[in-house]
Amino acid sequence: MNPFYADLAEIGSVNEVEKFVFAFFAIGPIEELAKFVVAWATLQLLADEVDQVRGGLVIACAAALGFATIENIYFMSFHDEVVWQRALTLPFNHALFSSFWGVGLSLYRIRPHNGGLWLTSCLMLSFIFHGLYNYILLSDNLPSALVLPLILGLWVWLVRALPALREGIRVAEKRGSV
Repeated sequence: MNPFYADLAEIGSVNEVEKFVFAFFAIGPIEELAKFVVAWATLQLLADEVDQVRGGLVIACAAALGFATIENIYFMSFHDEVVWQRALTLPFNHALFSSFWGVGLSLYRIRPHNGGLWLTSCLMLSFIFHGLYNYILLSDNLPSALVLPLILGLWVWLVRALPALREGIRVAEKRGSV
């Protein structure tokens, strides 16, 4: 069990619907919003020192790595052992989930007419994918190995999205809209 959520419910003893609701409406949004608020505040606080367009994705990853580190320390202290698979995968997974709203932060700056819609949509996607990941791991009916194609698919999206994002930034800079 994850000690972050120990007071909410004993997740192993609840039915699949409750696990689904917990994963999609608690874990995904809570964790992604926690990281997002830190990144947003950092961008606002350092507005004069950080490139607001390129910094969105970088700060999203930094917030995700910080969150994963704290979550790992807390988890392993609670269980009083090093859990290597978690230590190695959690930082990558958190950065990957947060990359959605990190891209959204960049789009928010380079698309002034609909940037808010992009940011909101990207944040919602991070909630959904993070929730799906956790639901797969919590479910008694789904094999945990299903997280592998999910993570691989998200990684492929990120690798394909970054060049398009760089091109969008370049075009916006030429237009002078950033």
